[in-house]
Amino acid sequence: PSFLVDCLPDCIARFKTISDSSRSHDTNVILKKATGNLSLTGHCLRHTFRANAESNGANLMSAANIGGWSATQIGISPIMMEYGQEGLTQSEPLKALYQENKIIHQHLSEYFS
Repeated sequence: PSFLVDCLPDCIARFKTISDSSRSHDTNVILKKATGNLSLTGHCLRHTFRANAESNGANLMSAANIGGWSATQIGISPIMMEYGQEGLTQSEPLKALYQENKIIHQHLSEYFS
């Protein structure tokens, strides 16, 4: 986690200036350099996010909206997901997503506070 704290400001600044494909490439390079594991990719972070969501008891509907998963991938009916997606245009659901994101990443909070 201290690696994240050290690199996050520079990564955010750089990612604001480059394309999506360049962001993906840069993420892959950073992960491989930081861990020495040449099989890691940015996509692996989605799996880490989901594992963190489940292990920290986050609302799976919120995790799916944040992570971009379809309802069927997390066991939520399409009707429920449509309701949730529509609700995202309101401020209260966005606040709830923010709170769920804090739950998902609670193990990192000490490094970012």
